[in-house]
Amino acid sequence: MLAIALLLPACLPEPAPFRCDIAGGDRACDGAEGSRCIEGSCAAPVPPSVCASGYRYAASAATPGRCVAAPPLDAAVDAPRLADTLTPDLPALDAGDEDHLDAAVRDVLASSDEAISDIGAAPDTPPSDGAPPDAPPDAPPDAPPDAGGGFSERPPARVVQVVGGFLHTCARLEDRSVWCWGSNEQAQLGGAPATLRSATPVQVAIRDVTALAAGAFHTCALNGAGAVFCWGRNVEWQLGVASPQFSFAPVRVAASLPAIESLALGSSHSCARTASNVVYCWGSNLHGAAGAPMSMTVTLPQRVPNVSARFLATGDAFTCGGVGTTVQCWGRNAYGELGALPTLVSASSTPTPIATAVGAGSSLDGLEAGGFSVCALSGGDVRCWGRTDVGAIPRAVDPVFTAAPVSVAHYATHPPTMGYLNQCSVDAANMLRCWGANELGSNGNGFVVRTMLPPAALPLTIERAEGRPVLGVGAAHVCAGDSSGTLRCWGGRYFGQLGDGRLAMLPTPTEVPALRNTTSLALGRAFTCARTQAGEVLCAGTNNIAQLGGSSATGQPLPTVEPTPVRVPVDALGGAAMQGVTRLAVGSAHGCAIASGALRCWGYNIEGQVLPNAGSSSVVFGARQVFSVLTVREVAAGESHTCALDAMNLLRCWGSNTQGEAGVVPTGPRATGAVVPGLSQLTAVAAGDRFTCASSGAGRVECFGANDLGQCGAGEGAPTSIALVSQRRPAIDAGAVEITAGRAHACARVEGQVWCWGSNQRGQVGVTPSDPERVALRATRVLNLGDAEQVSAGGSFTCARVSGRVWCWGANQRGQLGDGSTTDRANPVEALIPTDEHAVEIATGEEHACARMSSGRVFCWGPNHLGQLALRDPLWITRAEQSAVRWPR
Repeated sequence: MLAIALLLPACLPEPAPFRCDIAGGDRACDGAEGSRCIEGSCAAPVPPSVCASGYRYAASAATPGRCVAAPPLDAAVDAPRLADTLTPDLPALDAGDEDHLDAAVRDVLASSDEAISDIGAAPDTPPSDGAPPDAPPDAPPDAPPDAGGGFSERPPARVVQVVGGFLHTCARLEDRSVWCWGSNEQAQLGGAPATLRSATPVQVAIRDVTALAAGAFHTCALNGAGAVFCWGRNVEWQLGVASPQFSFAPVRVAASLPAIESLALGSSHSCARTASNVVYCWGSNLHGAAGAPMSMTVTLPQRVPNVSARFLATGDAFTCGGVGTTVQCWGRNAYGELGALPTLVSASSTPTPIATAVGAGSSLDGLEAGGFSVCALSGGDVRCWGRTDVGAIPRAVDPVFTAAPVSVAHYATHPPTMGYLNQCSVDAANMLRCWGANELGSNGNGFVVRTMLPPAALPLTIERAEGRPVLGVGAAHVCAGDSSGTLRCWGGRYFGQLGDGRLAMLPTPTEVPALRNTTSLALGRAFTCARTQAGEVLCAGTNNIAQLGGSSATGQPLPTVEPTPVRVPVDALGGAAMQGVTRLAVGSAHGCAIASGALRCWGYNIEGQVLPNAGSSSVVFGARQVFSVLTVREVAAGESHTCALDAMNLLRCWGSNTQGEAGVVPTGPRATGAVVPGLSQLTAVAAGDRFTCASSGAGRVECFGANDLGQCGAGEGAPTSIALVSQRRPAIDAGAVEITAGRAHACARVEGQVWCWGSNQRGQVGVTPSDPERVALRATRVLNLGDAEQVSAGGSFTCARVSGRVWCWGANQRGQLGDGSTTDRANPVEALIPTDEHAVEIATGEEHACARMSSGRVFCWGPNHLGQLALRDPLWITRAEQSAVRWPR
C-alpha cells in the first residue's frame, strides 16, 4: 500500500510515434537501426504537440525531436523545492513528508537496516544529457536460468488476491493458502527468522484464508471463521498482541474479537470491520489513527466509538470508514485526509465526517486510501481528497492537496487501487493503467518519470477474482495477475519483492570495469565516487539530491550505473568537469574534493554541510568552492556535517551540530566553519553520523559529538554528547597512524593492529556482542587479523587490508562483507577477491565496499539497487509484461 518517491515530471509522447526498447541506450527504436531512446521517445523527429506543459519542443543536431525544459530552472531558485533525505536506510520522501510520515514507520526507516536508500524525490528538471529515463542500459529483464527446473510461472493454484507492503508482497490463492516474498527483516513474510529475504514465494503456515491485507512491515489474514491472524513487525502493537516485538509466524489477534468481515492495514496500525459494521483498530495511535485518544496506547483491538462502517480504508497514519451517505476519517491530517485544512487540524482521534464525500442521491459503494489520499466510490461518481501532487489524485493542475472532495471522472469507469503516492486502475475491458510518482518504474510503462494523469493502457489484460482485479500496489512495485493466470510484478526488485528470483545484490566481489585504473575511491550511502589519473572525479549511483555532482539542468536525478564527472558549475546549465583533485571524501549524501588547496563540495545541504553560508538551499548542484581564501589539506564528510584540516593543522567543522559533532557549544548548525577549540597539530580527521574523530602527530585520537553508543571511545561515565574540550578523553592515547568512522563506530590503526569502539550491534567493532547494550565504550583490539595496512569503517561493518587481501566483519545482510554470504560476522572473514590480485586500497560505504588492485582493476560488493556498484545489473523492471513471479514446483 505504500510508495515513496517523487520523480521527474512527464514529457511523455501519447500516443508515442516510436516505442523505445526497455534498455534504452543505442538499441533500435521499433527497428530503426542506430536510433536512441531519449526521454521515452526515439531520437528521431516527433511532433511538437507531445511536449507537456512547462516543456518546449527542440529539434536540432544536439536534441533531435526532444522535449526539453523551457525555460531552464535556476539551481538557487529550484533547490528549496527538492526533496530531502529521510534516513540512512530507506527511500527519500518529498519535502515535508519526513514530518508527516507515520512515526513508527519513520523509526523503522531510521533504525533498521532495511535499505532502499534515496530512491526518488528528484529535481523538477527533466534529464537533458541524452540519457533515457529508463532502466540502466543493457539490463536484462529476464529471470535467472532455472537449471534444476524447480520453479514455474504457474502458481500452485489460481491467485485471487495480491497485496503489497513496503518491501514485500503476499498473495492469496484459490486454495486459501498464502504465499509471501521480498524482505523478511521485519518478519513480514511469516517465515523463519533465518530468511532475511526471499526472491520467490514462500508459503505462510496458515490455512483457510479468505482475505489478506498488508501494512508497511506487517501482514494480516482473515480466515473462514472470521478470526484475524497477523505476522511481522509488532513494535507498535500492530499485530494486536502484547508481545513479541516481531512475529515470524501468524499469531491470533485477540480471541475475544468478534467475527470479522474485512481488514484494512495502515503503515503501523490495523483495523477490522464486523458484519454489523462495527470497527475495531489497534497499533500505532500517535496521531489517533487507531481511534483512541492520542495519549493512549492501543495494544489490543478496541472499538472505535461513534463509527458505523460497511467500507473501511487506511492510509499511512489515518483511517476512514463509511456506510450509506456518511464517510468519517480520523488520524493524521497532513494533507487534508480528514477533510480539513492541515493548518487548522493536524490530527484528530475523533471520527470526522467528510462533507460531500458521497454525491447527492447516491450511497457509498467503496473506499480506497493511499498514503495521504482517500477516494469514496458512489455509483458513477468517485470523489477524492487529500494529497494531490505527483499524481496521487489525477488532476490536470498540480496543487499539493485538497481538503474538499473533488470528483475524478476517470475513476467512474476505472475504479482505483491506491498506493502511497501512485495508483492503478482497471477498466471494464480489464485493461490496466498506473500513474503517479512512478518509483523505480512501478507504473509499468517503461519509464521512471512521474505521470500526473492516467496514461495509455499497459499491454496486459488483468484477471478478476471474487469480483475484483487481481492487483496490488507496494512501496515501489506493483503486482497484477494477467488473463493467462500469470502473476506479474514490476518496479524495484532489491528485496526480491517482484518474486522473479532476482536480487540487486552481490555478496561476492565483482569487477567493475567502469572504475578500472582510477587512483582513489570514496563511497557514500548509495553512491560511489572515484578519482581518475587525470585528477577528475567520477560518481555513480543514486543522484536524487545531486550526490553525483551535476548541475541543476544537466545533472541526471535518477540513479545511474554510468560514472559521470563531478562538475564545476559556471551557470545553471552546467560546467566543465572538476580538475586537479588530490583528495576526495564523501558523506551520506554529499561529497567534497580538494583541488590545488581549494575545497569544493556538492550534494545535500539541508544542514549546511556543503556550503556553510548557502542559506535555504537544501541541495547544491555541482562542486562549489567552500572557502574563498582558506587552504585545506584534508577533508572528512559525515552524515550531515563536514570537517577539514587547514594549512595550520587546525580543524574546522560546519553543518549539523546537534550533538556537538562540529566541536563547539552551544549545539546547533555551524555556518562559518570555525576552528574547533582545544585541538592543534592534527594529522587526520574522520566523520561519522553525529560524531567526529581527529588524531595528532603523536597518534592521539580524540572524538566529540554523539556518544550514546560509545562513538567517542571515552569509556564509562562519559556524557552521551561531548562538545566541551574539558569533556574529551582520548580514544587512543598514542600511536594511531590512521582513523576511520562509520555510522556509530570508529576504528584506528596502531602499529599494524586495528582497534575499534562504539556500536557493536552487528559485530562491527570486531568482537562478539555480549553486553546488553552491544557497545564498546573503549577501544577494543580486533583479533584474528594480521598486520593491517589500512582500515575502513562502513555503516555497520568494517574492512581492513592485510598483505594485499581484504578482511571484513560486522553487518552482512546486504553481502557487504564480500564472503559470499549474508551472515553477520563478529570475527574478520576474507572477501573473495581473486587470489592473483593484490589490493592497494579499500573503501566502504553505508552498505557496500570496493577494493582497488595493483593491476588497476576494481572489485565491489554489496547492494546495487541504486547503481552504487556501477554495474549494469537489473536494478528494476519498468515494463509490466516483462516479469513473472516464479513459484516453486
